Amino acid sequence: MGNTVNVASRIQGLRKTVGRPLLVTEAVRERSADSFVFEKLPSQEVCGIERRMIIFAVAV
Repeated sequence: MGNTVNVASRIQGLRKTVGRPLLVTEAVRERSADSFVFEKLPSQEVCGIERRMIIFAVAV
C-alpha cells in the first residue's frame, strides 16, 4: 500500500486516543477549510512517520 493509505490508517487509529470521531491531516484541512469547522489538536506521534503530525478534529 502507498504512503497515503498508511497515514490514513494511522490517523484513524488516533481517534480513540484523542477522543474525536473524525480526524484529518493539515493537507486535508487546507483543501476543505471553507466546508467544515476544524479544531487543531496537539501534534501527534504517528507510528511509521518520522515527524509528529499536525492533526485536526472535524466539528460534527
